[in-house]
Amino acid sequence: MVEYLVICSLIGLVISFFYKGIFHKIIAFGLVIPILLAFVLWAILESIIDYEIFVVIDEVLVTIIFCSTMIMAILTMIYGFKELKHNKLKQISIICFGFWFFIEFIFKFMYLPFVNYFVIAIILSFIAYIISLIIDKKHFTKEISFMIIWLGYTLQLLQNLKNLFK
Repeated sequence: MVEYLVICSLIGLVISFFYKGIFHKIIAFGLVIPILLAFVLWAILESIIDYEIFVVIDEVLVTIIFCSTMIMAILTMIYGFKELKHNKLKQISIICFGFWFFIEFIFKFMYLPFVNYFVIAIILSFIAYIISLIIDKKHFTKEISFMIIWLGYTLQLLQNLKNLFK
């Protein structure tokens, strides 16, 4: 299932180059960097560093990945407030999507209970975003670049939720 996250991040990064503007590119790059840290850097460090040192570096990397992804969720909410004015459903769905991802990451980071219930809210927000794209086909805009990357995160959350109930 991790392949979905990598594929979605590469597609979103490529799409971000086709649209003018900087805000959506910052969010797209900010979402791809933790994925690169998680897969590339972990694989390199695990093979060349002793286990005792790797455990410490592993905890630091996990903290950096969580914090950077939470910052990108906040930037997604700000993007929804600031950039989207013409389509209220799209604006509300992106704001809710960023908000629920931010809350979900805080709950995971602090090991709080009921974190799996936020996945349902994230999925509902993403469905609302898809509906807004279907309704307003003319405004297929630049936020699709980072929303595809968030789709990869959502698919990974769904896989984790599915594995939880096995």
